[in-house]
Amino acid sequence: MRYFLLAALAFTGCSEEPCILPPCAAPIALEIAIASSTGGPVTATVAVSGAVVRSFSCSSTCPVTGSGGTYSVDVTATGFTPVHESIQVTSTPRPCSCEIVHTQDVQITLVPTA
Repeated sequence: MRYFLLAALAFTGCSEEPCILPPCAAPIALEIAIASSTGGPVTATVAVSGAVVRSFSCSSTCPVTGSGGTYSVDVTATGFTPVHESIQVTSTPRPCSCEIVHTQDVQITLVPTA
């Protein structure tokens, strides 16, 4: 038992060396899929605000890079009713490493205006 405890202590590591964070690739916070309720093609303008702020055109599935936090997503397209979604993206911080962002899949179905 004594040797097991000594071995366990040897691997627990009490390092006082400075933590150097490596360059991290931008994580994908949201995967936004745009569709039309009629089944036809649609190109929408997507405005994202919150943890990140950006606006872009999307006609199928579009990734949004960012960290954890609350995102407001507004989707508009000519001839369709606008859609607003609020999405919470969680993340897990890691010491001396890149944050893990838990990507949220968001399905937006646009309905034609009457």
